[in-house]
Amino acid sequence: MSQKFLAIIHKAGINPYVDVPANIIKKFGIGGYIPIKGKINDKKFIQALVPLGNFRHRLYINTYMRQLQKSMSEIK
Repeated sequence: MSQKFLAIIHKAGINPYVDVPANIIKKFGIGGYIPIKGKINDKKFIQALVPLGNFRHRLYINTYMRQLQKSMSEIK
């Protein structure tokens, strides 16, 4: 199942993340950690969506993902 969304990158302490829209999470039909495969600038990555409750999940942006993203703009 392919899903796309635009999101603003936030920071929790030193950890950059994006909040995944609830309508996308509901399509998975499961709770807990959700393993995903994604792309940033056509480069693939594997990560997990972290549950926050009430169909809210967060995608933390790890170092590899930040390096892929920096070709577009810096995360501050």
